[in-house]
Amino acid sequence: MGLVRGGELAIDIQDPFEPAVPVPVRKTLKDVLYVTSFNREAASDVGSGVGARAAALATRVFSEALRQCAPLSGHEGAMLSVATALGNCRQIGVYRSPSRNAEGDLVQRFSVQCVTGAHELGETLRRLPDGGHALFLITNGNFAGSHMTGLSVSRREHGLARLSFVNPIDEQVGRFVDLPIHHIEQGLQRFFSGTSFENTCSNYVPKSHADHPVMPEAGTIFTEWMKSLQPGKPLSSAYHGDRPFMQVPQKGGSCTIESVFALLATTLPRDAYKLAKSACLSTLLALGESTGVMATAEKVRIEERMQSAWRGIGTEAQPGKFRASSR
Repeated sequence: MGLVRGGELAIDIQDPFEPAVPVPVRKTLKDVLYVTSFNREAASDVGSGVGARAAALATRVFSEALRQCAPLSGHEGAMLSVATALGNCRQIGVYRSPSRNAEGDLVQRFSVQCVTGAHELGETLRRLPDGGHALFLITNGNFAGSHMTGLSVSRREHGLARLSFVNPIDEQVGRFVDLPIHHIEQGLQRFFSGTSFENTCSNYVPKSHADHPVMPEAGTIFTEWMKSLQPGKPLSSAYHGDRPFMQVPQKGGSCTIESVFALLATTLPRDAYKLAKSACLSTLLALGESTGVMATAEKVRIEERMQSAWRGIGTEAQPGKFRASSR
């Protein structure tokens, strides 16, 4: 599929929360390039993040990149399955609205925003084939400055599924639990009503109407929800063997892109992930060059990231293999 025609992006995307609102794809591509060029170890006040539209464009572009490199990966089926999930990635917004009752006590209330409801998502999970995935990006608006995280459901054999939560500011890439898929379906009702988050949030939010939970706790309400689906079953971080899967915590404002990469890292075989990431970064470079919206400093930094992902894969992952075609 050609992603560029006549120096412009040849794809359309919808606003994840307001599908009828047109999205300026050229500006959105600039936003994606901007956050992808952040230094992962930058100070927390370096750069500002971007939101749902940039994530929607990134998942669409990355889906195409994975489809192109899948035949070279040695894991073609797994790569294509994740590419399909990226193309269908849904976004969810979770927002806290505290208030005080008649006695003056703080009452936690949550609203959850998504174009798809719990029942429809449950139907989607039931239709997943073995080895299929459903991917979600979650905007957590429960503190000053929203933070994006990711959630995936991966269908396994015998009616089981792996539910995984990723958070780019966590030292561990993510946490997962394997459980019967109907447990996840049942838990979606509590997730979308917001009731699942109320007690968890009250445990760590200061009793002030204005104060917000701090960044490191931004994933607590979601991991506690996961634990409630099958009480007593612990979450694990050992995605690729016996040891936790670790990462350098994100400190700049790049949670949008890093959440997408974390979803890839936790749903693909590890060697396939390295190839997938290099293909995604290479495709972004090609789009930036073809459309003329990429700054020189952004190009240099994204090339550094691509070369880092590329090391050890082999010549089949050279960036020329994955350049976005233009016509």
